[in-house]
Amino acid sequence: MRVDPAALARGAVLAVEVDGDEYVVWRGQRGELGSAPRSCPHLDHDLAEGFVVGDELVCPGHGWAFDGRGRVHKRNEYGRVDPKGRVPMLTFRQDGDGIDVAPYSQPLMSTTYPPDRHLLRDLRLTFEHDDREPANRTSRARMPVVAELYARDGTVRAGALATLVDVIGGGLAATVAQPNWIATADLTLHLVGAARTGFVEAHARVAHAGRTTVVIEVDLSDPTGRPIGIATMSFAVLPRRDDNPDISTAMTSGPSTMARAGSRLHASLLDELEIRVINDRRGELEAPVAEWSRNSLGAMQGGAVAIIVDAAAEAASTVAAGDNLIVTDLQLTYLALARVGPVRARADVLNAAGGAVTTRVELVDLGADGRLTSVARVVATPSLGSGG
Repeated sequence: MRVDPAALARGAVLAVEVDGDEYVVWRGQRGELGSAPRSCPHLDHDLAEGFVVGDELVCPGHGWAFDGRGRVHKRNEYGRVDPKGRVPMLTFRQDGDGIDVAPYSQPLMSTTYPPDRHLLRDLRLTFEHDDREPANRTSRARMPVVAELYARDGTVRAGALATLVDVIGGGLAATVAQPNWIATADLTLHLVGAARTGFVEAHARVAHAGRTTVVIEVDLSDPTGRPIGIATMSFAVLPRRDDNPDISTAMTSGPSTMARAGSRLHASLLDELEIRVINDRRGELEAPVAEWSRNSLGAMQGGAVAIIVDAAAEAASTVAAGDNLIVTDLQLTYLALARVGPVRARADVLNAAGGAVTTRVELVDLGADGRLTSVARVVATPSLGSGG
């Protein structure tokens, strides 16, 4: 069916019938569309009478909250989030004249994830995978250098490079682990150079492919082949679940891209992630878990986590040094998925000497009772871009 966008202003809730089933559709405060069955699964309250809080629809009966992507939870009076399962949802395609609404099915990742407007599309990444045996397979990716990726010194920030590493490394690891699935354990990035123009190329290879662990190494270089950095990622191998995406078509050999015709960054990475600075000195930042930065499991994408950690460490290090510093080393450990949000980062300065500052950064999910989701050790130094 087709819906008039005028009926879905921010905060509006609309009852619709799709293929004989009743749903509600709403638009969150950030403009994102959400959906759920019209009857609350708790005690059948009519969700058409619900109200929008942030991007969630809250049941008027007992306060169950629907995130619009199939997940349901309830927050108690102390802020604790209790998951209540999943519900069916709808898919949307919006153009200038209206919104097409259809039942959701779980097609391949290449057609449903990422959505049309997403971090991984707007970076305009291109890929090339070979067709060797998985354990010997390599992958290459390129990320165009644009001003929206810059750190304080006018070079591509470490968080953007970590996102490139996360995407190419995760894709290769998932291929190696088939038919099982993977969970990212950690990401380490060491920079030796800077990128100002052209593109950054990532070359990923399998360092280890075991029964329980996969390790990927990634080399980063500029268009002349000059090294920019090296990264390592490790992954836990897990049994495949029904909601894990099928990457068999996304990782076919030959060139490919996730970008659409209109994909691009409309603001800096930090602004796109809606990062809000709370305290520079403490490196305290906050950001929502929004559709633009979610992964295929509905949590904050690993590269987005790295960008927030980068920004937190950069802020605290610059204050500690009394000079503009940029992140050049990042050791990031993923402990849990940040699903609810907002997430908050805080950086503690461990050492400041010789022009370099070392910080420890924690990232917590405030909407999940302050659950610790990531920790990182980060080094910030003066710019590496003098020769780049």
